[in-house]
Amino acid sequence: AAGIPEYWIVNLVERCVEVYREPVSPAVGTAFNARYRAIRYYGLDEVVSPLFEPTLEVPVRALLEGEE
Repeated sequence: AAGIPEYWIVNLVERCVEVYREPVSPAVGTAFNARYRAIRYYGLDEVVSPLFEPTLEVPVRALLEGEE
């Protein structure tokens, strides 16, 4: 996971935000097969908070509203 503790995917097709946390070190020779131990899917009516600022609440709907 190359030292990236968290990343988000705004999934326009499924209308959710995918949050990947807790990277797992890839096996030797598989540097591009990064995996994460914690994966969570947030729906339209939920909020998500980044690890770097846990008090910040980002509404999923706000991230998706421009694509309707």
